[in-house]
Amino acid sequence: MKKNYIMGVIACAALTMTSCSNDEIGGNNTKQGDPIEFGVYLGRDAQGSRGTIITTENLTKFGVSAYYLTSDTPDFMYNQAVNKSGDAWTYSPVKYWPTMKDYGITFYAYAPHTEDANGFIALPDNNQNRVPVINVSLPTGDNADLKQMVDFVTDEEYYQMKTNGNNKSDKITFTFNHKMTRIGLKANVSKDVYNTDAANRTKVVIRSIELNAGGEFYTSAKYTYTEHDILTGNSNPEFWSNQKGDVKLNLKSILNWSTDWAISGKKIISSTNQGIALVGTSAVDLFNTGQYLFLIPAPNETGLTKNSTSATITYDIITEDGNLENGYSKTSATKTVYLPEGIMQQGKAYNLTFTIAVDQVKLDATVEDWKTATNSDIDVPYTPDDATPNP
Repeated sequence: MKKNYIMGVIACAALTMTSCSNDEIGGNNTKQGDPIEFGVYLGRDAQGSRGTIITTENLTKFGVSAYYLTSDTPDFMYNQAVNKSGDAWTYSPVKYWPTMKDYGITFYAYAPHTEDANGFIALPDNNQNRVPVINVSLPTGDNADLKQMVDFVTDEEYYQMKTNGNNKSDKITFTFNHKMTRIGLKANVSKDVYNTDAANRTKVVIRSIELNAGGEFYTSAKYTYTEHDILTGNSNPEFWSNQKGDVKLNLKSILNWSTDWAISGKKIISSTNQGIALVGTSAVDLFNTGQYLFLIPAPNETGLTKNSTSATITYDIITEDGNLENGYSKTSATKTVYLPEGIMQQGKAYNLTFTIAVDQVKLDATVEDWKTATNSDIDVPYTPDDATPNP
């Protein structure tokens, strides 16, 4: 993927190190030169170790694996943690540039580092694959904490060496790019449902939202970097593999639950009966402030195929009515709807909007780069049946 989504500033400083020479490095009998320095240039809204977006200044650690020339294993660095200290990026043990002519090193960087990824980013032992393979997963289970999701970003600097000949080595500067897809979620009420009569107002209360197992929704996968062949000059592009999506994802841990709400003394929403109140036709953010879903992208560059991936939303339609004993009437519904075709492309952000209508719930999506998301609507059926719509 081309480097894009530029937002950050280069944050790097020289490492003050004592140099040594004629030592072995990773089993290669090469002379050592100056210490290797790192800098970073983050893609727009690059992410650290939580499910919320952070700024360039918030990134404090990333990982690096590095390979000599045509090595099959990371024999120069492996999952090396690089930490921000003031304006400098430091690491230990310090590695030095080989001084042998044409002895290049390829560096592969990723963030967050595995130590800060809540267990959702992992590197296989030794990683004997010519390029790094990284396991990425999502929190799963009914009580999964989706705030622990990670926004996985990577970059690589191919075949680098000391080149300037001025007793000072060029630093390695990474430009991180997003490898996941980002989703924000909203909901509103159709004018067909909402009643502006203050005495008999109709409201919708969302009770649950889930992404369903199967289709092109995945909870784990392997990411493989672009592989360059120095002998032929050919490249194998980055790719995802081993995608698995056999469990649903309940979004309750990041939903923006409304505060207590009662009609005629009867609690409609409470701490034991959670809900998100949609009052009026304006869209309401369904996620907590600054929170997003960070998901493994669809297997095709063009995004989701039509009718491949679905979500289930459960909600109540409540109409205030002083003539009734409880002070209101209620209709409950559980609806399964397909996510819009073409969304969930790698490195792109989307805003999805559920619209509760008389005969359907509309889900729409818009696409953006990482800063400006695409918007889409999803129509959700009003009638209280739980059937998935026909393709």
